[in-house]
Amino acid sequence: MLSLLKKYPYWFAFLAILILQSCIILITGFNGYFGQDSYEYLKTTREIHAYYLGGSKPTYSVFPGMYAIVCSLFMFVFPNAILLLQVVSMLSLFFVFYFLRKVLILLFDKDKYIDAYLFLFLVLSPYLLRFSIISMSDMFGIALWVASLYFALKFQKLLGVKYLLLCVLFAGASVMTRYTAIIVVIPIAFICLQTLIKNKKIILLFPAFIVFVLSSLPDFILRQRLFFWDFSNSTPAFSYFYFLDQYHLSNFFKRDFYNLDGWQHYAVPNIIYVFEIFIHPAFIFVGTLFLVFVNKERLKNTNIQFIIGGIIFYLLFLAGNAYQGDRYLMFVLPYVLILYYPVFLYIINKFEFVLRFKYVLFWGILVVQLGLFFYSFKVILQTNRNEQEIGKYMAELPQNIAIFTFSLDGPLHMYNDEVKIFDIYSNVISNSISEGYLLFNYSAFSEQFEGLNPMLNYRYLESNYSLKAVKEFDLGWKLYSIQ
Repeated sequence: MLSLLKKYPYWFAFLAILILQSCIILITGFNGYFGQDSYEYLKTTREIHAYYLGGSKPTYSVFPGMYAIVCSLFMFVFPNAILLLQVVSMLSLFFVFYFLRKVLILLFDKDKYIDAYLFLFLVLSPYLLRFSIISMSDMFGIALWVASLYFALKFQKLLGVKYLLLCVLFAGASVMTRYTAIIVVIPIAFICLQTLIKNKKIILLFPAFIVFVLSSLPDFILRQRLFFWDFSNSTPAFSYFYFLDQYHLSNFFKRDFYNLDGWQHYAVPNIIYVFEIFIHPAFIFVGTLFLVFVNKERLKNTNIQFIIGGIIFYLLFLAGNAYQGDRYLMFVLPYVLILYYPVFLYIINKFEFVLRFKYVLFWGILVVQLGLFFYSFKVILQTNRNEQEIGKYMAELPQNIAIFTFSLDGPLHMYNDEVKIFDIYSNVISNSISEGYLLFNYSAFSEQFEGLNPMLNYRYLESNYSLKAVKEFDLGWKLYSIQ
């Protein structure tokens, strides 16, 4: 078995990852969707695929389009979009494993215990494993930038132009999947630039830049968006306009924010939170131990210095945001795992006696990681089950009656495309209502959205109409008949 594992490491990894993910999905019944973002990706994927078949152009979405575009193309082979998005995320974890394994070998010229290391601390990292079965773009975006890093190192070693062009193509595609990747790929750009200068091949910057820009071409054709700029209106505009409005250096020291999602309250200030990537159990539960053994000798390699600089720059970038998001923090985890790999080998060699118990140690870490995964996953699973129940129940209601709600329009449309929704977040009720339903979560929204449209609309309906409770769901959601 061990000889086969060494001979076919990627096939074993592919099967192990796929079996693990499939077992989790089958045991929990999780369909990949929770929260607004996942449903938005589903909607965009369906719209793009319909456009290929002669439909109208996709509607506006704040998210970059590469994940939805790739999924929409796969729909020609696998038309079940609901399942397809989850499958793409699942496969992305394997490709992160595939390219990160190659990166570690290029950087350290070692593959000792590499498969055990990557399986235990990459594949079983609770947040990475969690997002590998969620129908969002995060794992796909990580796979793209890790592939870009691999081709940058190949270019550095072999000077093949094809590696440079593949590097910038994957880097551009990662930015068009998650905008935050623009910060993550900075170390990759430095590796390429250093190689070009050292080998007097600066002229290659021009074709590299062209290929980088071309990675945004599919999104431009479909939605008139070139990276961060939206050209759909007469005057080009920055796509993430609200990001600039909310970003500020003072956010480094805040833990309470008032943003587009209302009031947000966190346990620690941003500047402390972002450095949890190195030690938090949801990312890497032995991170504190690894961090203790990091020393200057292991940081002499120029590429490692670029990577460390990239990690710090990215974390400082996140600290200025008016929110804390684990999915954003998780995006840079492969860099941290690169930093920790030589430390892992040092610890193994330093404490050789543990090798006598290596199988016990392996299975012990596996059990701990899975335990941490299910602990971190339970809230998402509960939300998903609740959204499924609400979506299926609401699909049985008369289709011509408006439903006043927000944050649940995704699951409602997922189970009934024809449902009429009045978004009480973006709009204010100004006309009289003859009939309809209000789907609302007072316990969750009363404080978070006090003074904002959701609560203003709720109080308007409560004051001017009779709200009769029809159905109560989990997590505080209630359906009212407006009379």
